[in-house]
Amino acid sequence: MWNHSSFSQKIATFENTRVWSPNLLNQFEKFIAEAEDYSLFRINPYNFAGMYGFNFEEVLDLFLYGTKSGILVMEWILICPRCGDPVNQFQKIFHVHNKYHCEFCRRDYETNLDNSIQIGFTIHPEIRTISFHNPNSLSIEEYQYKFHFSREGKVPGTSESFRTFFKIREKFLGFLEPNSRATKEIKVDVGFLEGNDFTHHSDFLIEVKPKQEGTSSVLKIEFKNGNWNVNNAEIFAGIHQIEIVNESDLRLPLSIYQLDKDFMISEFNLDFDPYLTARILLNNKTFRELFRGDDLIGATGLSIKDITILFTDLKGSTSLYERIGDLNAFALVQQHFDEINKVISKHDGILIKTIGDAIMASFLNPLNAFKAAKEMLYAIELFNARQMEREIILKIGIHSGPSIAVTLNERLDYFGQIINIAARVQGVAGGEEICFTKEIYEYPGVKEIVSDSDLHPEMVHLKGIKDPIAVYRFCY
Repeated sequence: MWNHSSFSQKIATFENTRVWSPNLLNQFEKFIAEAEDYSLFRINPYNFAGMYGFNFEEVLDLFLYGTKSGILVMEWILICPRCGDPVNQFQKIFHVHNKYHCEFCRRDYETNLDNSIQIGFTIHPEIRTISFHNPNSLSIEEYQYKFHFSREGKVPGTSESFRTFFKIREKFLGFLEPNSRATKEIKVDVGFLEGNDFTHHSDFLIEVKPKQEGTSSVLKIEFKNGNWNVNNAEIFAGIHQIEIVNESDLRLPLSIYQLDKDFMISEFNLDFDPYLTARILLNNKTFRELFRGDDLIGATGLSIKDITILFTDLKGSTSLYERIGDLNAFALVQQHFDEINKVISKHDGILIKTIGDAIMASFLNPLNAFKAAKEMLYAIELFNARQMEREIILKIGIHSGPSIAVTLNERLDYFGQIINIAARVQGVAGGEEICFTKEIYEYPGVKEIVSDSDLHPEMVHLKGIKDPIAVYRFCY
């Protein structure tokens, strides 16, 4: 059911909030009205942008406004990096756990913001009802290979979908009605048979050993008391009759796959087509404006493999307050915050917090952070030109690396050694100077920006940091 009237009312709430590319809103409406059900389930903004030739950032803005208005529903989905199964899904990141377990791969993972969480957008049922709103209505093929298993996951080093990988190895796939049984003859090779019931979180594993004469048998697989049980934990390669019994009052989805030993014991991650990660979304200005408070992270925090942190501070701020008075100095400092925040937003950064006269900001990469730092110095030069005196002297430090995202004072914050280093690097900067670490200097594109400057690393001892680190100084 396509509710065009509701769609029109909701899109009217934001179509004038910004200038949208020609035809984007029309194409969005046509897509929602005409696309097949699966295309409207966990929509990937990268795919939509690529399919219709629009800019990803603008498409993401559209999806976020669409979510806020009730056209779309946004999900935070924990993805197994090894099989691509959506292990769990949440409406807000606050409820995402810092550890998770994939029953299919039988492995535990630590959640990180870089690639553990995929954000998908599904059409709101008030706008259009699709079969994926009700998983119980799906066929077993749709439930197993579309509701489960990421469409972005690929066999490492190939373009083969991991769903195709499993389909080839499928030995049994079906729904078992309450208090029913099914039989099937299967041929198995050396390795393992793995069975899974994604709905009831129960599985089993059967080792298949080299063939022996006269080893054909009946393999009984039974669901009883909330678990799947087998009569043999080991069988031999060859032809077997399987008897599957559901002794419950539940409708059960069951899959059984033939997997080789290497698959079970080897460590690998899938190759994934681009998808929207928590790391990208949490650093998105539109998301933080529209969903204020929805960036709150649970008490345990979530790790992030790579984030760039920039600190600014003022040189001689104590004398500034003494010279022009607290009220005037405070007003000037607040105005300089506004100027810097404009630059942070322009370069896709996020203002994390102000600390006295200082600012802490995050960026997705060192290049954006360094470009922002240069422009900050220029913006403050123009700001000072509008004042009676050259009152604001900025100094900047940048560093990147792994961190922990947490909620502090009801807002997103970061903790860890890279935060300490970034703050200390800013501390050794002089007035109108950017100090940055090797991680920033060696990031693609940064060397080109500073190629006219004769930069050399300076080994610096930073307070609280055991070993000296290389710091580069760039004067505006």
